[in-house]
Amino acid sequence: MDVAEIQSLSLKLLVHKVKQILELLKLSLVSKRPLTKAFLTLIPLNNSTYSVSKLNNGPGNVDYSQNMVSSSTKTEETIALKLIINSINNTVLYAEAANDFVNLLCSFLTFPIGFLFQKNLNLPFSGCIDNVYKSINTIEH
Repeated sequence: MDVAEIQSLSLKLLVHKVKQILELLKLSLVSKRPLTKAFLTLIPLNNSTYSVSKLNNGPGNVDYSQNMVSSSTKTEETIALKLIINSINNTVLYAEAANDFVNLLCSFLTFPIGFLFQKNLNLPFSGCIDNVYKSINTIEH
């Protein structure tokens, strides 16, 4: 990466409710970039809990942002993600998460997607889950 590319990166820490993360499952069926669509479209631009600070980090400035989505009830689970985002085209380049998010993603794999792909060939499944299904299907044959 050169200096111009480094300056176009930003780091965001997101805390979302589990029901918002389930949107990721829906997007993974129809989008090639579900992380970008799920998390960058959920961030409110004029949220009062939104704090942004610029830090000098080596050759380029990286924008460190913290976005907190508070839960309305004390019993609702939240999941934290740390994202590195390309500010130029607003895409997620890298995501770092704890075990709870990884467990949630792995639980998506227990969903019988093969049945959906076989029975609903006319549905527009062109997302990253489609790539997983095609890869597994290729290995089996």
